[in-house]
Amino acid sequence: MNEKKDYKVVILDGFTDKEISQIVKTLKDMFRGRDIIFSRPTFHTKTWTVEKLINVLHQEIEEHKEKEMEKSAKSRKN
Repeated sequence: MNEKKDYKVVILDGFTDKEISQIVKTLKDMFRGRDIIFSRPTFHTKTWTVEKLINVLHQEIEEHKEKEMEKSAKSRKN
């Protein structure tokens, strides 16, 4: 993780599951191909600053992408 990716972050709080689903679908369609992180605050993260939440989200998405690339590389070897 040398370089910090500039993700768009959308924090959805106070919406119903149905509303979140509609919002996510609409934004994914509008920003097709762009890196967007959607977050719904949890009991634990509601106490964090927005800056901390965004930093953790960025870190988690990068870790997830690294694991996916490793998995993909292993499957190509087999």
